[in-house]
Amino acid sequence: MKKFVLLLILVGFLAGGGCSNSEEVKQDHVDEGPSEGFREEGMPIVEEEIDLRFFARRSPVNSPYQDMRMFQEYEEMTNMNIEWDDVPQDGFAERKNLEFSSGELPDVFYKSDISQLEAVEYGSSGILIPLEELLEEYAPNLTALYEEYPEIKASITAPDGHIYALPALITLNAARTDKIWINKTWLDNLGLKSQRILMN
Repeated sequence: MKKFVLLLILVGFLAGGGCSNSEEVKQDHVDEGPSEGFREEGMPIVEEEIDLRFFARRSPVNSPYQDMRMFQEYEEMTNMNIEWDDVPQDGFAERKNLEFSSGELPDVFYKSDISQLEAVEYGSSGILIPLEELLEEYAPNLTALYEEYPEIKASITAPDGHIYALPALITLNAARTDKIWINKTWLDNLGLKSQRILMN
């Protein structure tokens, strides 16, 4: 799971669209390739620290992304300073539409629920760029996953044949959001033992 999250950050860095003009987006991020100091393997991903803006949907049960230890550690590991614009789930669709039409795009749309229709619309205009060549070159783990589960690639390939967004893959039951929590301190004070309950 950690490797996949890192992949999301890496591909987001490589494929982010930060220019308001679609031709600039295509030329700046596709023709020129990765930024200077980019490392294909190992950490950090870039030699000198860079600033990135992430536009993200935040569910009611989540704390702000900037406060999450996982992202703080990945920022340090990758040498990327992330400015989070995490928008509450309620009203997110409207904010996302405004973001796309503003001309001031973030570097990464994270957990933004990009639909196939939006992918084709914004991809054909150059706002979103195709990721498949970047994935083949820089994401061997995800490419291998496609081979093992071809339905994943089929599900994220837009009708025009390009991939503009990546899925969230959760394979561990412990990583899912539907959990039952209990206060162990409360149990200890009552002299009770906790018991693991498996639910299907």
